[in-house]
Amino acid sequence: MCDNFNMKVFCERLNELRTDRDISMSELARQTGVPQQSISRWESGEGSPSVESVIKFAKHFNVSADFLLGLKDDYY
Repeated sequence: MCDNFNMKVFCERLNELRTDRDISMSELARQTGVPQQSISRWESGEGSPSVESVIKFAKHFNVSADFLLGLKDDYY
């Protein structure tokens, strides 16, 4: 479960972006080079991603890092 507010928003948005695009965790891992285990942990609210991982996801999904982290509500 996501406890920290910023990480709660991150894990919810990462999961939403991934599932809305019908991408499995293993496929997202392959496409971004981020380990599937890490993606699974973050989506379940365990731990926090590195800045580099946030940037990879932002670029991959064509959204801003601010959106992923809950600092903005629009994608860009």
